[in-house]
Amino acid sequence: PRRLLGYLFSGQAALVLGGVIVGTEEGFTGSLVHWLTVAAASSGLMASLRAMQARLPGLDWSRRAPGLAVSAPRLATFFLVFALTLAGLPGTLGYCSQDLVFSGATEHSFAMGLTLVVTSALNAIAVFRAYTQLFLGVRPRNAVAVPDLLPRERWPLVACLVFLLAGGLFPTSVIRWKAPEFRAPAAGHGH
Repeated sequence: PRRLLGYLFSGQAALVLGGVIVGTEEGFTGSLVHWLTVAAASSGLMASLRAMQARLPGLDWSRRAPGLAVSAPRLATFFLVFALTLAGLPGTLGYCSQDLVFSGATEHSFAMGLTLVVTSALNAIAVFRAYTQLFLGVRPRNAVAVPDLLPRERWPLVACLVFLLAGGLFPTSVIRWKAPEFRAPAAGHGH
């Protein structure tokens, strides 16, 4: 699972970097907002993964899907929402930030915009693979019961989730965090 999440985080870094490279104000703003999105969503994903690994310390994650969605539905839901946020789920801050990055990239170059869209599609595939590997599958009959999230584990995840969903519903409030003197560098200054 950590390798799959590593691929996902690498793709997210490519989206942030792509927004910076395009040199448009939309691209810069999108990359800054996506940076915040990646920080919150990846923190939630890693906390969810660590909670699973603490509950099942000896499980060989590469061999079979443990089917944890039945016994730990809150954990599965948090993981899925954080992962889909990174894939650009509408209604989340990930959708808004990726839209800004894609708009800035296509304004700069169609090839760059297409590259970032393909990167986002590969991220969605990594999200699907990570979720199916961790949460879907058939639970063995003799499997021990896995406890769902404890309250002390839920609160940090809820805080990240509220930020991502509120930012998706009210993206201008997050975009305003950008310093007013921040401007994209003018294209063509000897570059």
